[in-house]
Amino acid sequence: MQGVLSFSQNNAIKGLISNPDTRILYRGYDNPLEIYTCEVCDSVYVSSADAEVTMRNKGQFYVRPKAGKRNLTLSIKCILGSDTTSLWSERYIIKALPKPKIYLGGIAMNKDFNHVKETNLFHQNRFSVRYDESVHLTGVKFRILEWSINIGKTTFTNTDAKLTDDFKAAFKKAKKGTRVYFDNVTIIAPDGIARKVKMDQTYIKKVKRNTDYEPDPDGNRWRNPVSG
Repeated sequence: MQGVLSFSQNNAIKGLISNPDTRILYRGYDNPLEIYTCEVCDSVYVSSADAEVTMRNKGQFYVRPKAGKRNLTLSIKCILGSDTTSLWSERYIIKALPKPKIYLGGIAMNKDFNHVKETNLFHQNRFSVRYDESVHLTGVKFRILEWSINIGKTTFTNTDAKLTDDFKAAFKKAKKGTRVYFDNVTIIAPDGIARKVKMDQTYIKKVKRNTDYEPDPDGNRWRNPVSG
């Protein structure tokens, strides 16, 4: 049965503390939760009419809110012999997943790219999407569908995360002072919805055209390059 999870319990508990400000579940995501109940129950079960509840391991489970829901209630019941008793219920707010960060290689797109060493910028090969340490969610996977970058008046795109050879060649050929505008990426979140995320970063090329970008031996990507 969807929305119902049952498992045996052997952990004692004398009371329950709950913070209403942190009762948040994310749509399109298997939210991990834990439960501890009184030791007198043969088993307990967790249910919700507005979510799919699945087993993770003993005392742990996932809750995935159903589409279109803004809140839901989880109900916890105790089974003892032939008797079933309601233990408690909690109401949760359902929110969209937090906005992830876009990275070019190891460079976060919220940095000022004009402080990036140009040889390190050139040697980055692909975009990635993930959460930084400020978001405490695990196992959230995003996929890049497309990106768009302008070099001068020419637009470059690709239908995966990798920078193209055409883009790399145009970047190398561009003259000093050329505006390189990192426009947007389109990503797929765990909820299956495609979203266009603005990067909105402009890099002004620092070196003359057709410079050979040798790999930087010290790896300090934030030191400004020597202009040519």
